[in-house]
Amino acid sequence: MNKKYIIGAIIIIGFVIVAMYSFNDSTTKYVSVAEAKESKETVQLSGSWLKDKKTEYNAENNIFEFHIKDEKGNEIRVLHEGVKPNNFEIANMVVVKGHYDGNAFKSNQLLTKCPSKYEGTAEELKGH
Repeated sequence: MNKKYIIGAIIIIGFVIVAMYSFNDSTTKYVSVAEAKESKETVQLSGSWLKDKKTEYNAENNIFEFHIKDEKGNEIRVLHEGVKPNNFEIANMVVVKGHYDGNAFKSNQLLTKCPSKYEGTAEELKGH
């Protein structure tokens, strides 16, 4: 075989291996609150914001504290490192990425999922 083809194949295989590792590192699985409390790795939680629980932004430490409830009804305190999103109050779902430290879920990424202005109620959709 030609030496150039062998070197080219090795380079391509190397890129494929690096791409696979990068993809695995970027994927984080969604778990319930109970699973997050048991996990030692970075996970994602999805839930609804509990408006009746403490919600506070500490500008000095850049920590946003709030509570969410997952779809199984389990609640957890979230300490997000970063500012509160502008649309947090109108979000119907919150997704946080981080880990549980024994006291609270420490989040380094926070996404809000707001209701779409294009979604209608069942009654509105029947009329069209």
